Amino acid sequence: MDQTPSSRRCGRSATVTNALGGLDPARIRGAVPARVTRRVDHERVKVLTSRTPPPRHAPPLTGRNNDWMDDGEDADLARLGWIVWTIEVRDPEQRAAPDIGARTEQAMTEMAGSLGCVFSHCVDDDSYDLTPEGTYYSWSVRVPRGEHLRRNEHGVPIAVAALWDYLRTKLPKGLDDWHVRPDRDLSLRDAAADVLREAYPDLLRPMEVAMLGLRRDGAQNLDPRAECWSGIGATMAGSYALWVATDPGATTPCWLVLHVGMVPPAGFWSSSAGQRMSRFSPDRSDPVLILPRPPAPLWMATIETGAFTTNAEARLTDPHTVGARHEWTSPDAEQLAHRVSRDLQALFPRLAAP
Repeated sequence: MDQTPSSRRCGRSATVTNALGGLDPARIRGAVPARVTRRVDHERVKVLTSRTPPPRHAPPLTGRNNDWMDDGEDADLARLGWIVWTIEVRDPEQRAAPDIGARTEQAMTEMAGSLGCVFSHCVDDDSYDLTPEGTYYSWSVRVPRGEHLRRNEHGVPIAVAALWDYLRTKLPKGLDDWHVRPDRDLSLRDAAADVLREAYPDLLRPMEVAMLGLRRDGAQNLDPRAECWSGIGATMAGSYALWVATDPGATTPCWLVLHVGMVPPAGFWSSSAGQRMSRFSPDRSDPVLILPRPPAPLWMATIETGAFTTNAEARLTDPHTVGARHEWTSPDAEQLAHRVSRDLQALFPRLAAP
């Protein structure tokens, strides 16, 4: 299964194909990663599909495209502070035991950290063309620029090659259709999201401080996540999510997710950035983050529970469904953070428990 939680709440995700449009990699160079985990949409877009050769000790690979990465694309990635590399293996006969992602998560996290990298997530419940023959497992790792450039004789970063070696020991023999490559799309999206987040310290830092000690159920181990849903020229638009705890009102396991940003300015959804964002993040009732920053924004925070997070249609048609949506607005970010923290403890008393 995908080992990262959804910032779009339970049961709601968006494909972000080409969401960044013509975003210039030079504008987002040097952005820093989250420390623990990053949300990546399950339906990933393979914008950069180059394949790199295996280490010398690996068996010959079958059905493999060994084209080298385009020099221009590699130069674009090298401008970033961090680059996402994916280590993928195909399993058409489904020979691997279930939950390979969960079984390798801790070791991958520790090994990546010891190598100066950040393990992001694993996808182990997907397939190409939605067929058993298309089954694959993919691990994504955020690699700093220095390690990205430090390659072995096959063009694979030495740190990534070490992680690859470990994964090969955890899979059945005979799974040899490996694809190890940088993911240009995820790299640019992650860097753009970091830039978007860093443009709003006056809003986000007070909220994160106010939520210290309140987050539960492992949510406190997950870094808040910004998403850049639209990047066209100098304009960017996205969202910000902070996981609070598991949702006590949900009928299926789900997170309480606090969304923070601004009330969308008048005309935003009809603008190019707004229209593009609505394609990939269709909930227009949530707050947004925008660059360039508009003057005098009205800050906003929202959280949903119960049927609001799990089944939007059911809450409109089934009179027995239970759910709630809570919204806060204020022109003062400090005041907003205080009110959200206070009200969440009243709405969900276990958050206030020591």
